[in-house]
Amino acid sequence: MSLSNKTTLVGVATLFVLALVVAPLGVSGPPDNPMQFESSMNPSPGGSQTIGGHLSRQEAWTLVSGEAKITASGNLEVEVKGLFNTIDGNTDVYYSPGNPVTVLMVRATLFCAGNNQQWDTDPAPFSLAGDAKIEEEDFLSAKGIAVCNGPIILVRVAQHADDPAPRTPGQWLAVSGF
Repeated sequence: MSLSNKTTLVGVATLFVLALVVAPLGVSGPPDNPMQFESSMNPSPGGSQTIGGHLSRQEAWTLVSGEAKITASGNLEVEVKGLFNTIDGNTDVYYSPGNPVTVLMVRATLFCAGNNQQWDTDPAPFSLAGDAKIEEEDFLSAKGIAVCNGPIILVRVAQHADDPAPRTPGQWLAVSGF
């Protein structure tokens, strides 16, 4: 192998190693706001799973699509589509066997890793199609949240047909990440 071929080979190998080292670090620099977050939503698997001290619904749920975001301006946005229980494929919760109660409103709850605080949104309508859109502007600043490492967002029952008005958030139906 000639010297120029060896030099070319070493140059290509060096570029390859640099690409492996630099690519994971990113070259675009840090985002304008490290509080930005975006995640898909996952339905509750049922079985009373606990996240942040809050139980999931006992019945499992399915979800066509869902997304949770914290924008650069501190807005909290959560959208779910086609969120249904697996018992009979509707938006009912079961507090006792054979006693379905339709969920009317949901709210989002934000948790941050290493912090045992939580912050709730206002209630939002939950349609019979299993759809909800929760949007709160300036959520982070309004709640006094300066840093939120490892955010987790739950969609929780806020009101069902037996409630005269929205209540303290209940069990969760969907969760970000995981």
